Formats: sequence, C-alpha cells, structure tokens
Amino acid sequence: MRCLLAAAFSLLAAPASADYIAYNRMIAAEDPTRAGVIEVYQKAGAGPVDYWCAAGDYARRAMGRDGSDRLYLLRPLGQSNAAPRRSSVAFTIVPYPEVDGGSRPGDGGSYSVPLDVVGYNLRTLHARAFCPDSLKRFRRLGLAFP
Repeated sequence: MRCLLAAAFSLLAAPASADYIAYNRMIAAEDPTRAGVIEVYQKAGAGPVDYWCAAGDYARRAMGRDGSDRLYLLRPLGQSNAAPRRSSVAFTIVPYPEVDGGSRPGDGGSYSVPLDVVGYNLRTLHARAFCPDSLKRFRRLGLAFP
C-alpha cells in the first residue's frame, strides 16, 4: 500500500511531458490557448525574480527568442490556463493590446520587478540574468527540485 501511495504521489509531483524545467528549476509551459504566452507555475518560496527568470529562460532556450525581445507580464499569479488545477504567472513575448505600452525598469524611479503590474516588461536577457542567483537561493532553501 505504501508503494502504491508513493508511486501516486510521484506522478502528481512530476511535471507533465510538455512542461519545461527552467534554469532555476521552476516549471514553465506554453499556454496552448494563446500564442506566445508562457506560464510559470507557482513554487513555494518563489519571488518575483524567480518567475521572471523562468519565463526569460523559457523564452530564450525553449522558444529560441533573441535576448533583446521583450517579455511582458500578462497575468499575475492566478489559475493556469494550460493546467487549470495549478496556479501560475503568465508572461508573453507578444505585445498584445493589454500589455503594449506597459512600464519598464526605471519608470517612476523604481527598479523592482513586480508580479502584479500587467504590461511590465523586461528584455528576455534581463529576465534570464536573474537565474543564477535564483537557483542559488532555491538550493540554499532546499527547493532546487525537480
């Protein structure tokens, strides 16, 4: 019985085959309902730079986007479109009307990277630059899995 429960739990915890494991070990996937949308799934202990890292890594490595391409925050943490039982933050590489013209680092004197300002955007290379520190922090917290 214990083996069966352990096997069932491992299946629930394992990423789906279409999921992408980012440099910082967060899981991302493309939203099949909208072109150019990347969902980064919620992970305990993750902060804004961790989500931006995973989205930037996905855009660069999985989608082959150039480092100068912009990555926009499309939706703050909420129910995933790609996996409705999960929570995610949605980013896009497409300047859809709801994100076009959004703020950038330094606008209004702030250099923080928010997860609640729809349209906020960074270059994909800038977002991916957070990855080494993100992975180090997750390792220090014992969260660098899967």
